[in-house]
Parts: sequence; structure tokens; C-alpha cells
Amino acid sequence: MVKHEYGKVLDFSWAGYQILEDTLLPCFEINKPITIVSHIDDKLCPECFANYLRAAEKYVNQFHTDSIQYVCIAYPRPVDRLQYALSLAEIDSSKVMVVYDLENKYLTRNSIAKLSSGYNAFLIDEKQKIILLGDPIRSQSMYDLCKKQIEELLEDYRNR
Repeated sequence: MVKHEYGKVLDFSWAGYQILEDTLLPCFEINKPITIVSHIDDKLCPECFANYLRAAEKYVNQFHTDSIQYVCIAYPRPVDRLQYALSLAEIDSSKVMVVYDLENKYLTRNSIAKLSSGYNAFLIDEKQKIILLGDPIRSQSMYDLCKKQIEELLEDYRNR
């Protein structure tokens, strides 16, 4: 099943809310050429989610470019808990975005609900096509593999 995910284009046409510390924006946009998308369920407490967000920002920062973003899609959990986690994390929303998926459309429209939690993160390109499957924050081997792939993608973008 996992092999079938490579090359698949993710659907982000559903209505979600970008969550900031004190604001809910009624839409979101994935607009960077390189994006890591991670689905975060309600198993992480706000403090743990804040730690995850800080780790995601640190991961993105190592590349010293504005061409990468980390998107955390959250469902199901109360919005106030997400905003609390964001207030603890103190992250740059242009690098790490939290999207609230009110109706669980991300998983259902992309048919990825049956993947284990370790595989609910994807490295996607500017066409939202899956390049890698796995969470670079939760797995050192994925951290290294994803880093190598991002460096190759950045080199390709520079050579265009």
C-alpha cells in the first residue's frame, strides 16, 4: 500500500482554516515549491504538539531558504488547544503552518486514513506530488533521507 502513494498528487481543495495564535483564517494556501505535510491527530497534548512544531521549524530552518514550508494538518482537536500549542511554540507561520481540518477531508479525499501514523507525513513538490513518505520529525532515518531529497530538489530549482 505504501508504494502506491509515491507520485500521487495530494488534494488540498477542501476548506480548512489556517490557525494562528489568536486568529482563524478561513483558508490556507500551500505555495512553496517544497512542502512537508504532516497529519497530526489528537494524541499529542498541546505541549507535545508545540514541541513538534518547534522541531518542524528547526528542520525547515536548516536549509536557509524560503522555498520550503512545513504544514501540519490537525484533526480532530479543539481549536483552542491548537492555538494554545501555537502560543507555546512561538513559530514563524510562513515556515510552519497549522491547518485545522474541520471535517477530516484531508484524510478522506486523499485516501490515506489507513496509513500508520509514522507514514502520515509526505514530502511534496510544487505540483503537490508525493516524493517521500514518512515523518522527518519522528524518525531519524526519515530526517536524513528527507534532508538529502530536499537538498537535491533545491539544487534542481537553482539550476532551472
